[in-house]
Amino acid sequence: DCDVLESCFVHDWGYSFLFEFGLCLQRGDESESEIDGQVAQLIVAEFSHFKEVLTMVWNEETSQKPAEDTVHSIRGQYRKGESMGELQIERDGLLESFQSFEAQYKKLLGEYINPNADAKALIQKTAAIANKLKPLSCDSGWNEEVKRQIPYILAGVFAVFTIRRSGESYNRLSESDNSKISTKMLMKPHNIQVLTLLSLFGCGSPSSSSLDSQLVQIRTGEGKSMILGAAAAVLALLGFKARCVCYSEYLSERDFGLFRDVFDDFGVIEYVKYSKITTLSEDNTKVKGDIRALTEKLLRGKLKGVASTSNMEALQTSIAPSAGDTVFITGSTNGADAIDGAIEPGDVSIREENVSVAKKSTNVCLPTGMLSSFGRKEILLVDEVDVFFGSEFYGQTYNQVAQIKEPEITDILNHIWITNKHRRRRQRLADIRALPAYSQLLAKIDGFKYVLDSEISLMIDQVRRVDEEPYYLDPDTGRIGYKVMDSISYEVTYGYRTVFAYIREAEKGHLKEKDKTLASALSIPLSCGQFSYANISPERILGVSGTLSALGKYEHNVLTNYGVNTFMYVPSVYGESNFQFDKAGDGIRVEKDVSDYYHSISDQIQLMIKKKRSVIVFFQDNACLKDFTKSSIYHKVCRKTKLLTEDMSKNNKEFVISKAATAGQVTISTAVF
Repeated sequence: DCDVLESCFVHDWGYSFLFEFGLCLQRGDESESEIDGQVAQLIVAEFSHFKEVLTMVWNEETSQKPAEDTVHSIRGQYRKGESMGELQIERDGLLESFQSFEAQYKKLLGEYINPNADAKALIQKTAAIANKLKPLSCDSGWNEEVKRQIPYILAGVFAVFTIRRSGESYNRLSESDNSKISTKMLMKPHNIQVLTLLSLFGCGSPSSSSLDSQLVQIRTGEGKSMILGAAAAVLALLGFKARCVCYSEYLSERDFGLFRDVFDDFGVIEYVKYSKITTLSEDNTKVKGDIRALTEKLLRGKLKGVASTSNMEALQTSIAPSAGDTVFITGSTNGADAIDGAIEPGDVSIREENVSVAKKSTNVCLPTGMLSSFGRKEILLVDEVDVFFGSEFYGQTYNQVAQIKEPEITDILNHIWITNKHRRRRQRLADIRALPAYSQLLAKIDGFKYVLDSEISLMIDQVRRVDEEPYYLDPDTGRIGYKVMDSISYEVTYGYRTVFAYIREAEKGHLKEKDKTLASALSIPLSCGQFSYANISPERILGVSGTLSALGKYEHNVLTNYGVNTFMYVPSVYGESNFQFDKAGDGIRVEKDVSDYYHSISDQIQLMIKKKRSVIVFFQDNACLKDFTKSSIYHKVCRKTKLLTEDMSKNNKEFVISKAATAGQVTISTAVF
């Protein structure tokens, strides 16, 4: 019980007692039963009161290979043209940088971890080193002096991180009988993490005067979050903006939380952002101007003389695209419709192809204008190279929409919905044109009849396809969302399918604030333009990934387009991996029917549980997972089964994930995790 654990902290002996108690639970006892041992480990994993125990266990289980040995195990590749060559690493320079870091880190930690020390002095001392190097250029300013100072800045960042994350616990245990083991529960960077960071910052190539884009292979679960957080802090201190991108919104939020206090302490939190890679493209588009407002003015006739020089210049200034962009103001939705969860104008839409509706196009093509080059340059920090090749990024577009709201639009949408429910015959455009609401609406957008007809044709088509993409309704906010990777996004919409879904939920009585929600949802989401997600141009790209060695020619070509040609491979913190894919053995089975398939899964689960191992079973999607959990076989698997799906709350996801690796635990999950 949390209250019981919390009550311990009011006593002088409480903290020391909880640490010893957690240590006993984690290590177990030979005399205890298997179930008791599993329960004990679950308690340690579940309650944050024992987080120091988990840190100590990780420190004990990760072998600190001597830096000298690690440096000689690092290898690199450089892509030139179509071929890969070996990258020359100046190992002596890299080792010297590591030794400078280690000496400074130990010195700062010893001086400032004391509760009476002035932490602000540590922060100011570190920032002062970085300030002397500014302004800094990635192209020619990344000289020998910069690389000599990087280890000292990095040491200051990690000293603040360690003190912030575990300094208080360390000091409490140092005052108790556990002082001998207090250093084991400090959250410190591993040698390999530090060497990875030094490599990313060019300390292994002192002869180069530029910071080169590069990716480093480091396995999943070996501290990539710590590497990226420290890199972001260093870059922000040196005068850059740092953007950490990942495929998962959930992981982005978690990783940002790990270093948030450090960013705050150094006063750089406004220069660091964590997000999905698609959000980077969206943010770059948004800063160029309010294209939605311009589109609505154009539609309502308030933007006169668009083709004139003065108005073209006005539009160009308002939108201010980057060099190389072409912006279209279009009168057709082209199927790319969106609303932002029926609350605010939409940010993201899912493009629909092959909608058999004749569309006219009167695009106003705006020539590119140069975005003023002021402020900090942005460096992209990548968590897993796969983000560049995901189905929602490469080849996809960010489709901005403007919500056009009028009472007549509400009348037309309701008419189409009701008529579709009571008639089997498909409605026609002529039927809607005969409504009074049509002529009244047309008078408000004079000159854009073809736009209105195109939108109505989409309404008629999509009212019959509301369930084509499964949606989720948040009962508290009344917002409709869709599955995106490992979470439910309430920003993504599917055109009029989402609009009609709101009408359906209102009819069922599922909307708490029905009138307010429908007032926002019932609109024409008019496409303003489409911007390629892949059209990004950060100053540099640095990153860590567990799958570099698996990249093929196509992936390398894509990365070359972004200027990434350098690849480093560092050894594992756990030593040589025993993991192997079962390419054609017992790991691949073909069963004659679903029942046998489920039995086979159940047998494998039981086999692993008997070996006192944890089990994670991945299903292709939520539908497949639910089919399994509804079967009679599922209920015979194990009582300690937890489900992990996209529609779970953030706290529930974290709870299930934290327990998944506990011996005897069975986790049934969708493949996206």
